[in-house]
Amino acid sequence: MSALSSDFPRASGVTAETATGSPPIRGWSDRRDSTNHARISELENLDKLNGKLNITNIVNVNDPYDAENVHLKNKNGIQKLSLDWYSRGNIQARRKLGESVEESPEVTRTKIGRLLDMEKDLYLLNNLEPPSGIENLRIRGYRGLRLPRWMVKQSGSCDLDDIYMPEQHNPPQFSHLTKLVLENLSNIEYLQGLVDLPGIMVLKLRRMPKLMELLTTRTYLESGEEQMEMQHCFPQLTYFVISDCPKLMVKPYFPPSLQRLTLDRSNEQLLSSCNLFLRHHAHGDEPASSSFKPSHLTELKLKRLIESSLGWDVLRHLTGLQVLEISGCKDLRQLPESMRSLNCLLRLKVTKCGNLCMLPEWLGELRTLESLDIEGTCINEESSMQPCNQVWESMQEKNRGLQKEADKRNLETGARILKDNAIAVHPRKEEETEAETRTTRAITDGSQ
Repeated sequence: MSALSSDFPRASGVTAETATGSPPIRGWSDRRDSTNHARISELENLDKLNGKLNITNIVNVNDPYDAENVHLKNKNGIQKLSLDWYSRGNIQARRKLGESVEESPEVTRTKIGRLLDMEKDLYLLNNLEPPSGIENLRIRGYRGLRLPRWMVKQSGSCDLDDIYMPEQHNPPQFSHLTKLVLENLSNIEYLQGLVDLPGIMVLKLRRMPKLMELLTTRTYLESGEEQMEMQHCFPQLTYFVISDCPKLMVKPYFPPSLQRLTLDRSNEQLLSSCNLFLRHHAHGDEPASSSFKPSHLTELKLKRLIESSLGWDVLRHLTGLQVLEISGCKDLRQLPESMRSLNCLLRLKVTKCGNLCMLPEWLGELRTLESLDIEGTCINEESSMQPCNQVWESMQEKNRGLQKEADKRNLETGARILKDNAIAVHPRKEEETEAETRTTRAITDGSQ
């Protein structure tokens, strides 16, 4: 089949990698041209695809109806799927030149042209529904105003906006999906009404400038019940990345299961206690502070936050935090006092904070600290000498304690081995003595 020839350019469209590690399949440009590249519809006959499938340059599809014949949802061998409207190489080249994807010549359109692009993209994505057993899904560069029908639960509304949203009474259940990446979705404003994603463990939202809201819970009424019940939308989520989403608010709070959180050039209000803690109703004379359940966060990375000092107070409540990284926060002039409560902190990294001039004396109080990395600040050596020495002495003391513990365990193990050997050897000696006694008595009896 000529479409599978490895002579086609690498960036020309589809890359399929099999789970067995066989060579990648390349060659789709998403439109027929002088180089005889295949149309996206020619994926229809590749039913045995398995492992990983990347489809790039979807923006070049001229006829959106071509996507109707792809039938990705029937290709059950696909475990990882990436749907890219552009080629990654072109996007990276533009960013190096300081251009955004939206500013590129092929995307700059009139208002009517942009609306048509949004409608076409929605139609394409509706027809690129992945198989229900998908484990890893990434969508990048999609220009539609809303998510495709297979990602949302239908509300039953009927208006002009639903013309490209075919009715779907039984949305797919992506129970195997563990990782979802949405990147450069420039027109999406809300992520609500999502289909059930019970297995999602990793969620990454990047470069979504208009995104304003992500709902992490939903309410529903059980049959025969009068009271509304609440359900978590991401009950297994442990790793969450929010990057270049300046308007996004997570409501009502981050999932209680969350362990690792990265905020990069995003809304600093996400650091408020209301977002990081699960609120529950206090009973009787319980103090107000008990209305928040503690966060399970063990890793927090804060990058390029604006007015970042607004959210530092929340650190005093993150007592289980083990890793804290702060990068590119220009407003940071001193490490926040709230860090003194981080009694489990193992690693602290502060980089590219040009206005940070000194380290606090209390830094040595963080007795659990094992790694301290300070880079790209205006801290001078003299002002940081004492805190750093305290941290170093604390680390040395901890190492000595660990060594004593190890030596003690080794001694206990050695003593236990000796004791077990003594117990094992002693019965053999008794048996030998008894045998010798019996032999001597037999000889004596024989001689008599």
